[in-house]
Amino acid sequence: MAEMILVSFLMMAPAIMLRSKSEGLRMALIHRYSIHSPLHSPNLSEVEMIQQLVEISDRRHSVAIEDALLPNRSYSSSSGCSTNGCAPCKQCFPQDSPMYRPSHSRTFHTLPCSHRLCAGLTCIRNMCFYKLTYVHTYLNMSVEIQTHYFSSETVNGVVFGCSYSSSPDMYPGSRAVGGIIGMGTGPRSFIRQLGSRAKGRFSYCLVSPHHNGTSHLRFGSDIERIKNAQTTRLLSDPATLHYHLDLKDLSIDGRLLHLPPNTFAPGRDWSGGCVLDSGSWLTYLTGTAFDTLAAVVLQEAEGFAAYPTIGFHFRGAVLRPKAANMFYIDEGSSKFCLFVKKRSQTLLGAVLQQNYRMVFDINKHKLTFAEENCARD
Repeated sequence: MAEMILVSFLMMAPAIMLRSKSEGLRMALIHRYSIHSPLHSPNLSEVEMIQQLVEISDRRHSVAIEDALLPNRSYSSSSGCSTNGCAPCKQCFPQDSPMYRPSHSRTFHTLPCSHRLCAGLTCIRNMCFYKLTYVHTYLNMSVEIQTHYFSSETVNGVVFGCSYSSSPDMYPGSRAVGGIIGMGTGPRSFIRQLGSRAKGRFSYCLVSPHHNGTSHLRFGSDIERIKNAQTTRLLSDPATLHYHLDLKDLSIDGRLLHLPPNTFAPGRDWSGGCVLDSGSWLTYLTGTAFDTLAAVVLQEAEGFAAYPTIGFHFRGAVLRPKAANMFYIDEGSSKFCLFVKKRSQTLLGAVLQQNYRMVFDINKHKLTFAEENCARD
């Protein structure tokens, strides 16, 4: 896979439109295939949509594992800057939205190397840079200072990266993407920088790609108490800042597969384990888990009248996605697909999280979830 290059500044965000509820904040989430999305493709069939999602997931998974990426990005970035401050991105992926021009901002400035958010980063001429891979994309970051806008409200002092060089095929087939919001556990992530406004908590509820409804990314007190919730522990991963979960076993229609005890255990270097990732649509299981699950599903498939329920058994909680989130059937050929692939790293993607309220508390290291109609969010 060809390398993609993206070089950017750390800066305070110019404008992200959100709504606020008392001390909490929220942002609209629109699925890429929704009619409200700039990525909407009206002529795309369901099979073509799934194929596209699988290709995107495969690329993300291979890079996330091979290059120890952050599935829940620890940095936030926007495209379109330059080192001299008078012209936009010199070589960047194409986008329809206007690129950011530092020379037009009264609040732009680079972060000095003494800044706390520059700790551990490369320092050049008293400016801090970082090199970050995201789908084989490298980011160097300088900085600027501006404001995040939450509807009629502003949040000051949020640092983010502004790119000035990137690969033109960073987002293939799309000109609608302008950047990435990082929701990882590191100090430079968006959730961390919101500080007391977010209280270390964020939540999302993902709608199906077949639904045109809009849900929300919620922060802090905007997250309402959810009914019939289950809670499991988020495992700390200081090396990669992944969201690891203590996955113990799988089940089919309530019957445990009794996988070996260390099937999903992370190594000392945090390789392996089970990662929760909303950026990948597909789910991936390690060899033993996948082989066992696939064998049992095939046995059940001989004449079954309904799709089985696959359970993910965590420490203290069980996630049981709807069958529509795990299977696709081709009515014409009577063949079905399981939305799971075999890989060296277990990664739970967005498709099995659909219509579940997911609440992350990175201060208390907890994930709380409950079934919900996300179109009503």
